Amino acid sequence: MSVWNSSFELMLMGMGTVFFFLVLLIGITKCMSFIVNGLFEFGSDAKVGGVTVSNDVEQEVAAVAAIAYAHSKLKN
Repeated sequence: MSVWNSSFELMLMGMGTVFFFLVLLIGITKCMSFIVNGLFEFGSDAKVGGVTVSNDVEQEVAAVAAIAYAHSKLKN
């Protein structure tokens, strides 16, 4: 075998190994997501420490914007 053939074979083995581990990582991540979604209920409202917390996106964005605004005023 020539040097080019050996280097090409090594390259293919390395790329195959990386591809295998990436596919394995995606599969394990999907399995973990399936397990977590099965264990916990994710609804529109959740109770945290006896307090009902809403998952409304607009409220979260407004809260983050208010915090950022207050933080910028405290710095100045």
